Amino acid sequence: INLGEIASLNGRDSHDPESKPLTYRWSLVSIPIGSHPQLSGAESAQASLQTDAVGPYTVRLMVNDGVHDSLEDQIVITVVDPNEN
Repeated sequence: INLGEIASLNGRDSHDPESKPLTYRWSLVSIPIGSHPQLSGAESAQASLQTDAVGPYTVRLMVNDGVHDSLEDQIVITVVDPNEN
């Protein structure tokens, strides 16, 4: 995404085979040096990440059914400066 944009994170496709209610935990695994991003909605199915530096941001999602944590899922969001060629 472009520098300064907000990345939308969506874990709504997560499900429990026994239809138990789920809780969500988004977290930042790594960020660019000097970055101070804002992760909003970290305990909901949908979260957002306000980026503030060029580079990769690695975000993790863990889902819990009240008993067990899911396997972690990670995504890398790469931020670029549209003004740099």
